[in-house]
Amino acid sequence: MGTFPNLTRRLMILLALVLIMCPWALVSMPELAFAQDPLAPPEVTAQAVYVFDATLDTVLYEKNADERRSPASLTKIATALVVLELVPDLSETMVVDQSDVLDPSDGESMVGLVAGDILSFEQMLYGLLINSGNDVAYAVSRELGQRLLDQEGSSGDARARFVGEMNRFVRDLGFDSTNFENAEGLYSPGHLTTAREFGQLTALALENDLISRIVSTGQTTIDSMSAVPVTYYLQTTNKILGEDGVSGVKTGTTPQSGACFIASKSSPAGSLIISVVLGSDIEFTEEGYQNTESDQRYNDTRAILSSIDQDYVWLSPGDERLLPGLSSEMRAWDVELLNGDPIVLRTSQVTNLRYVLQLGPSGEPQSEVGAVLLYDGTDLVAQRPVIQI
Repeated sequence: MGTFPNLTRRLMILLALVLIMCPWALVSMPELAFAQDPLAPPEVTAQAVYVFDATLDTVLYEKNADERRSPASLTKIATALVVLELVPDLSETMVVDQSDVLDPSDGESMVGLVAGDILSFEQMLYGLLINSGNDVAYAVSRELGQRLLDQEGSSGDARARFVGEMNRFVRDLGFDSTNFENAEGLYSPGHLTTAREFGQLTALALENDLISRIVSTGQTTIDSMSAVPVTYYLQTTNKILGEDGVSGVKTGTTPQSGACFIASKSSPAGSLIISVVLGSDIEFTEEGYQNTESDQRYNDTRAILSSIDQDYVWLSPGDERLLPGLSSEMRAWDVELLNGDPIVLRTSQVTNLRYVLQLGPSGEPQSEVGAVLLYDGTDLVAQRPVIQI
């Protein structure tokens, strides 16, 4: 089809005319993917960008989306997913070991865990994803890695065993460009991913109600269950949570990775948009601390999310304002759309938008009997099945 674009276009126009005159004539067409090349994002400092509608599986913006880069603490999204896989009952508790504990002078993000404290795995997930606690990552990877070694009758480095499980997890998902060397996200030369793969991984994570709830939480507390309970105060590292509908997700920063950020929000149609920026500009002091005034990841994300409103439209195929006559025509033929999911189109395509209702012989109720074809002028941009009522 791509070899003869002009011929294909003429055939599609001829087909449309035939169907308009004879809508009962069944024309068998293969299921086509009308995937448009994603737009380049607005000018940003990020070295890699991947933005997509996860609900509708539609990519909106790309920039170096398949370039392997350090994800920093975005890693903890994968850590959380493996915890969920290994611990069926998140009310189960674990004990913090001295080797998990960090000192503030270490300069790492932390919750402030103390040795001997007892916390549930659910509480650990809160500390992992809200505070981006490296101490939590050390604790859960040590505990669960050791459990895996014990189950296998093996010995070795417990945290390394957990990281092996993280890599097994992403390989099973088909993510060949992602490789982890730790559970917390500190820089290591072989600890790499891509904006595309981590965006898809985040979409998977947000299907879990608990993770979705945690990453949308600005601040909270968790109380330990030890003999002398400790209250841990958690504050999100996501500085634009709640701004313009941003509902999550996670930050990550090292001098080598730059400023990284994954944001989520709802589209105008209610579908889930995920924005990934890797390697946004940020400066560090000589002591290794972040210069927050130089942090561009949030401005990069703001620019991207703002551009979405200008560049894209979420269209319901039954919207009479944009496709006048379609709903009444479907009623006349006793058919309806197979599903009501919206279609994402570029704003520039809406002005010349038109439809063709392609129908075959009537069928049994709920059987597929045709399709609605959407055109931008003469270019076929989307199709949606219709069923008999």
